[in-house]
Amino acid sequence: MNTGDRIRLARKNKGWSQERLAEECGWESQGRISQYERGIRSPSYSDLIRIAERLGVKSSYLLTGEYQTATGAPSSIQNHATAVPVLDWDDVRQWIDEGAGRSSLGITHTTALVGNRAFALEVANDVMESHAGWPSYPPEAVIIVDPDRKADNGDRVIALLPDSNTATFKEIVFDGPATYLKPLNPAYPTATAPTGTVIAGVVVQTIINE
Repeated sequence: MNTGDRIRLARKNKGWSQERLAEECGWESQGRISQYERGIRSPSYSDLIRIAERLGVKSSYLLTGEYQTATGAPSSIQNHATAVPVLDWDDVRQWIDEGAGRSSLGITHTTALVGNRAFALEVANDVMESHAGWPSYPPEAVIIVDPDRKADNGDRVIALLPDSNTATFKEIVFDGPATYLKPLNPAYPTATAPTGTVIAGVVVQTIINE
């Protein structure tokens, strides 16, 4: 059972349709709810909090299934999250080159649908901390990265620059033949991705401790 399954279970436990939940969340249609429940998209942290509040459950329950819901959803629901290694930023290139089997800083879990090369990183600075709300990735947030997912315009990615051994975290922007790496914090400049840049993976989930 994943996050989408738990959203659907909590919604039905409350007796709401997808349309009703979307309305309570302030969204124009149920499309977003439908995509979350079917696993087409993973909810952002802010959406997860909003859904949990409207359904009367804990966000940690929707994310991992680890805790009971505030309204008493079945306690038999188990956590079927996928374990992924937490890497040091300097080890990303070697992880991509060599694959699973390298040592890591530890293990975390994700409810996102990821490939077997997925890994996690702890955000180390404020480059991707937005001043305009979500998406925003403050220091110490944990990001789940999937190397097997193709980067689309506007995705947050982990990039490996040709002149650096350390990975960098940016939003990718495609503009004609040019590719840019854009920080969400306006205090930092947007830069053209140099020739030889490797996209190590797309960020598919964020874990922020409350």
